[in-house]
Amino acid sequence: MARGLEAIKAAQASDGKKVSSIRTYLKKGESLLVRIPETVLDTINVKQVVSVWEPRILPTLAYKANGITDKRDLFDEALEIMKADHFKAIANGEIVKGSEEDKKSYRNSLILQPKPTYLFSVIPLVDFTQGKATFPAGTPIILETNNGKNGANIEALISTLQNLERKFNTKAFTITATGSNTFSITPEDLDDDRAVSKEALKVFEATKSLETLPEELKEFYTHEYGKLAVKQELFDNALFEANEENQLGKLKEIGFDVTRLEGINEPSEEDVAEAFGTSDEDLENELPF
Repeated sequence: MARGLEAIKAAQASDGKKVSSIRTYLKKGESLLVRIPETVLDTINVKQVVSVWEPRILPTLAYKANGITDKRDLFDEALEIMKADHFKAIANGEIVKGSEEDKKSYRNSLILQPKPTYLFSVIPLVDFTQGKATFPAGTPIILETNNGKNGANIEALISTLQNLERKFNTKAFTITATGSNTFSITPEDLDDDRAVSKEALKVFEATKSLETLPEELKEFYTHEYGKLAVKQELFDNALFEANEENQLGKLKEIGFDVTRLEGINEPSEEDVAEAFGTSDEDLENELPF
């Protein structure tokens, strides 16, 4: 399990199917009034995901890269075959080393390479609806960012949170999506009723600790480091997990010959459709792309 600032450093150095009910997103330009948990920096979760833009593979938990050994990672097996194919083509003279074709072939061979995504939690002080999901005030949500160019996205988020850390328990914050995987975070005075309504202030006070939480919210929280924290299991269940049939279907979509995988026969369309359960359309309703 990778969490906190040390996990982020490690990820940057290395460059059943579930979608959590509290993982969501903000559209570009969208803002939300929140409490930031005092434990937010310590509980940032770093997960490795497989994600392909075209043909589409929505962010999917990468089993091998996350140290999960009880589930077969066909994406990883296909990745190793694709990389071997690339280097074999160079060795056989089919591709000239250092050529533009070499660069393109190498990039294509790495499309299944896992990439880190960073999950962090905030607590909406007002009801929040995104897509088909509605999150009542006080229910935590999980947002995410990525490395961005040269680590710019995650570094900007960490720097902002560190600069505001001493205010987490005394101010509300407006978090705004400034772009894909980028955010601005603005402190709001609790006595400014133009920014923080009386209802939002009540939620802020109620989410100070486990002792002050309403009964219906206690299932989401625990104590860590002596402070209120979002339960780890909610981070663990935040990302889509693909079974073998789902992975096979996606590999076929990107043009990979799945019969090259050990013990795999060509799956029927019915098998793939049944295995998906959660459709791409369902997932896209929950994700900002």
